[in-house]
Amino acid sequence: MVEALAGDEWPAIRSDLLQQMEQSNSPNKIDVYLHEQMLVEAMAVIDRSFSSFYLERVIEAARTAYPDWGIDKCKRQAEGIMNAGQAKHYDRAAAWLSTARDIYRQHGREAEWQAYLAGLLDLHARKYKLVPMLRAIRSQ
Repeated sequence: MVEALAGDEWPAIRSDLLQQMEQSNSPNKIDVYLHEQMLVEAMAVIDRSFSSFYLERVIEAARTAYPDWGIDKCKRQAEGIMNAGQAKHYDRAAAWLSTARDIYRQHGREAEWQAYLAGLLDLHARKYKLVPMLRAIRSQ
């Protein structure tokens, strides 16, 4: 809407608005960055001040151009749950790992994914609620 109202002045106004927004502490600026395809800026906001509400959206938007960033974020989320033994949240860990798996596969990195998952199965072999979930991810 602002763009349409600004007409030919939009590039200058856009630049000023983005500069002002950068100074804001609001995580809502992630919406603008995603709309503007400013993935690096959106990822930087997540890196500086974690917002789980936006994390999945930024991972999804960045998965083609920045797969390692998305994989790392997914793994950290899952590992935090698994390493803490938070059994009631293992399903959430499995969901994060499924997203990581999908990004690995999207980029032809199946062997790397399988090695990582095998390591998780070894590390968490005694977590009887978690192991079936990890095996299910492997077979999907």
